[in-house]
Amino acid sequence: MHKPRVAPAKNVKKQKPESLEDALRIGLRKALPKLVIEISDTLEKRPPRLTKKAKREIEDGMDEYINRSVPLITDLQALEGDRTKLPEAYGKTELLIRTWLTGANIKIKGDDAIDAYLREFQKFVRLPSDARRITHVRRVYEGLQGLIAPLVIDPQKEQAATELLQEFERRHRRQYMRYLHGFEARHRSNRNVGFKRMTSRNISLLSEEYRDGAAALEKRLRLMVGLNYIAQGSPKTYAELRKLSLRNLCDVVASAKNKPLHFLRNVVNPDVRNALAHDGAGPIFSKSLITFVDYSPATGEREISWTMSKFLRNTMRLVQTIMTATYLELLFRYSTADKLIARLRHHVQLVTNSDREPNQFVDTVATPRK
Repeated sequence: MHKPRVAPAKNVKKQKPESLEDALRIGLRKALPKLVIEISDTLEKRPPRLTKKAKREIEDGMDEYINRSVPLITDLQALEGDRTKLPEAYGKTELLIRTWLTGANIKIKGDDAIDAYLREFQKFVRLPSDARRITHVRRVYEGLQGLIAPLVIDPQKEQAATELLQEFERRHRRQYMRYLHGFEARHRSNRNVGFKRMTSRNISLLSEEYRDGAAALEKRLRLMVGLNYIAQGSPKTYAELRKLSLRNLCDVVASAKNKPLHFLRNVVNPDVRNALAHDGAGPIFSKSLITFVDYSPATGEREISWTMSKFLRNTMRLVQTIMTATYLELLFRYSTADKLIARLRHHVQLVTNSDREPNQFVDTVATPRK
């Protein structure tokens, strides 16, 4: 006779992973489906169907990375907290990064894999050659670099900026992608249209582009204004930044106290955005002008008139600003990684020199350089 099958007890606790390798392996395999779903939702595409063979290949690749990385990670954990072991820890870190780069088929030029990592990272941060030819794009890109520079030299400001960036990315990542997808669709549908001609269709298309672009830039402006507050030593929470309207943000950008934000001046007009959001554009074909009327109880009625060429030029400047602002997170991560590696190498050099002059190392470590 067959023994009756006993159902497992519901309250029995799952056994803990026996080693770090098992914990990483289990964690990565559980996170893979969630990661695929998250990326698909962000890109607004159906998640791909993974066959058993493809899933097995991915898991085998994960296992290979884990088997190579875990021994080095374990050695680094054993060296944690001991400053005299910094040169050895740096060597283990360099070997760990070399393992990752080799597994990704990235060629390592030179003796130090950390330099190769920074070079590969910099490729994603650098502007394309055709974008570098556009004056406004270069101006915004350099402005982003200037905005980030004072944040990465101070550990406290760097931490506050990291948390703010993560908060905005968590809340608005899909909205950023939705605008980019909409822009690409409009560009594909109207790439052969001559927008310099003043027609009802061209005015409608530019109005839609300017309205959606202003809404997308408003969220980016809140983030960049928040980073500037952190650099000034008076950080604001996400809830406080959320209360700032587009007009408030433009006033902050134009203020003489906020010179790091001046590269964002005149990239968007809140009156035009409000007019397009409510009543739309009012073309006057007899005068070749387009009027935008905005009314608010605080400021009263405001009317702005643009020619078709000015409307096109301002829309293009707005789009260029949004596209260049997408480099903000990459620039910040690259700058923090570069500064972190520079600090690590500085302390490694101090430890190396301390072998010859121990007292000098103790005095220098007490007041490390930023």
